[in-house]
Amino acid sequence: MFKKILIFFPLLLVIQDCLGKNFRHLDHDVGEVIFVNILFRHVERTPLDPYPNDPYKNLSYWPCDWGQLTNEGKLHHYLLGSWFSLVYKHLLPGGKYNNKGIHVISTDVDRTLMSA
Repeated sequence: MFKKILIFFPLLLVIQDCLGKNFRHLDHDVGEVIFVNILFRHVERTPLDPYPNDPYKNLSYWPCDWGQLTNEGKLHHYLLGSWFSLVYKHLLPGGKYNNKGIHVISTDVDRTLMSA
């Protein structure tokens, strides 16, 4: 429990810092956005494969298959997506998502597709 609080607390500080002072001063009418590139790595996941003497190599010990996002990883991506929406939504035409204007590239692995 204590470990989770320590990990989550710095994440809250980073988000608060970004929302608090770095973006409030920006004028939302800065012109047309032509291109945005966002690159990030997937977060918490299970191991890709167990090592030979791993006492937890039985898949039943894990919440999902090898190499997939854990529930904590899914939560972090949800929070990241919420932050992107809050900070950058005003840059989208009409403030709405349009699948014809957004192109996502990802490998064909569940954890990367979920985070894309």
